[in-house]
Amino acid sequence: MPMKPEHRLSQIDALRGISILLVLLNHSDSYTPWNIRSYDFVHAFTGSVGVVLFFVISGYAITLSLYRHQEKKPTGTSPIKAFMWRRFWRLQPLALFWVTFTIIGTAFLNFTGFFGDLAQNSRAALSVLTLTANYQALLSGGLGALSVYWSLSIEEQFYLVYPFVFFAVRSRKQLLSISIVGYIILAIFVRNPLIVDYFGVHSWVGIFFLAPFYQPILAGIIVYILTEIIKSRNTEKEISAFRWVGVAAAIMLPCTYILTKQYYYPIVVYVPLFCAVIVFAAALPGKTFPGTKAMSWVGHRSYGLYLAHMPCSMVVREAAYALFPTATSPGWAVVAVTIIAWAMMTFGVTELLYQFVEKPLTEYGRRFTDRKVESPAYR
Repeated sequence: MPMKPEHRLSQIDALRGISILLVLLNHSDSYTPWNIRSYDFVHAFTGSVGVVLFFVISGYAITLSLYRHQEKKPTGTSPIKAFMWRRFWRLQPLALFWVTFTIIGTAFLNFTGFFGDLAQNSRAALSVLTLTANYQALLSGGLGALSVYWSLSIEEQFYLVYPFVFFAVRSRKQLLSISIVGYIILAIFVRNPLIVDYFGVHSWVGIFFLAPFYQPILAGIIVYILTEIIKSRNTEKEISAFRWVGVAAAIMLPCTYILTKQYYYPIVVYVPLFCAVIVFAAALPGKTFPGTKAMSWVGHRSYGLYLAHMPCSMVVREAAYALFPTATSPGWAVVAVTIIAWAMMTFGVTELLYQFVEKPLTEYGRRFTDRKVESPAYR
């Protein structure tokens, strides 16, 4: 019996939860007042996979949302304007809150320098507001305390263009073809070291070929269309086999990474494809995977956790150095307390903002753009 849509989406949310946990693990050396890095492989792998998996999920979820919105044929506003408005209320208020918090922290809480330089963070904040943080990240000085916003700018840039393409094409087949061609073109040119090294990593041309990493989002669009085709043309037994392909991809991804970790460009190409296969399996009907409910809970809060975890780590590190100013080699008990303090603050603040800011404003954006839709589209 096919899985209900909300159950299928819980698995997508569970993957979103896994992606944010990978990001948190990748940044784990920031959670204590003393640099305690994970093993090099774990650090590199989580950094390569965490955000890419989130991008793929985002491409899938936004395409699903657009098709649902299109099928309901809401009245009162243009579909592109409605999409942009929903995205604004979904992303910007929380992002602006944490950007403001970081700038205030840099100015008034920066006793030991963990918030970074005010001028640098101000330039980074301007790039966040202008949706160019992925380019600023590659310039001299980078993003400072706002380092996580490079990925948000990539998403927002993509979604300034995507709805125009979506509503212009006549069929899912056309959208699939456009997405595949776009993925191939970007995979050839974007982050290709031969091109980047030729022009120079810090040249404007080199930055242009490094910054627009849209391939994983396109992979998510492709995944959504393929899952709809598979569901309509295959039996439950065949769909079950496809799901096992996703499980195999999840097992093979770290193994492949171990064998190729010294090769940058192949990783850029194949990690989005592996993540796409994993999302593809999670989106198909079938029994939910173990741990789905818990990871889905984390996934619903993944955006808030992504924005909150670094500012919270800066506050905790400032507090830790204020309490232990002379410590140079602290015991594990102190380290454990610091990590627990960071986790409690990060998840606690995220939950409060999720319940009282993120959810209400996201719902407001949906109601404002389509007052006649009884069941709001999935994010």
